[in-house]
Amino acid sequence: MLTEYNSKRSILSTTRKKLTIMLFAVLLAVAGFAQPSPVMVNVMVAPPYTSSISDYMNIPNKIVITLTHAALGYPEIDLYLKVSIIGDNGVSAISEPDFKPAYPINLQPGTSHTVNIDNISEAFNLKHIVIQGTTINELVSGAGLPEGLYQICVRAYDYKTGEPLSGDEPMGCSSMFPVTNLEPPIFNSPVCGEPQVSYGVQLVNVSWIRPAGAPVGIT
Repeated sequence: MLTEYNSKRSILSTTRKKLTIMLFAVLLAVAGFAQPSPVMVNVMVAPPYTSSISDYMNIPNKIVITLTHAALGYPEIDLYLKVSIIGDNGVSAISEPDFKPAYPINLQPGTSHTVNIDNISEAFNLKHIVIQGTTINELVSGAGLPEGLYQICVRAYDYKTGEPLSGDEPMGCSSMFPVTNLEPPIFNSPVCGEPQVSYGVQLVNVSWIRPAGAPVGIT
């Protein structure tokens, strides 16, 4: 009977050890998952939303990318960016997996940094982009991005190790924005909602701004 008691006690002890190890592993996983990323990425895309991909690469403040060093006690960071443009129409342009620019972006502790146009152009360089749903020729020399709803996402990576420093999608993503072949014109006059007094037969002057991307000669 003593032998049976010792056997049960041994089994209970082993079970407790296994449960303790499992609980410790779960706590470590949760702690790792809950640990905030050292870099926060904010992406804003300014209208008008043209179909020309070069506009997003080369026009200052067309895409505003802000990086924030968010980890207390974390040293300065040398990083680089990978980007993606994904539409609801099957079109995507995503940085190559092994893409890495020639020089890093330095981010000091507790600071925010607005990415300059050179870094944006480098990240969106079509030589280092994997394209699906269309072709480079169509993007550069053709109609550009097909009509659809698009989102631009940016993720920061450690320049030395290649490890991600910011959160995966939807973190670091812009709001969805529509791309159409032509933007609607913007009316200058008459002003929307402005009352018009009728004096019988008369002329009403109407003027508008030509939509972005409209071919020359279309007014």
